[in-house]
Amino acid sequence: MHELSVPTPEERAALVRAGDGPALALPPAAGQPVEFQQQIQPLFEKHCVKCHGPEKQKGGLRLDRKADMLGGGDSGEPAITPGKSAESLLLARITST
Repeated sequence: MHELSVPTPEERAALVRAGDGPALALPPAAGQPVEFQQQIQPLFEKHCVKCHGPEKQKGGLRLDRKADMLGGGDSGEPAITPGKSAESLLLARITST
């Protein structure tokens, strides 16, 4: 079985700076704090929870509870990095090809 190589947050940040990171252009960082329950959670519910929620956890990852996002999935690395979105594994995964 092929083992997934997960880049460290520092490696992901370096890839983004080098232009070899996420395939999609990311918007600039928010100029104000992001309201997770109002801005992010609805997106997860619409696009992610079917496969990463209470009934199914692809890759061992749940995106319906903050503690599970911080605990990460099968990789063991947190899916999100609060306050450092460019270093978040979740962002790297959803923006890669």
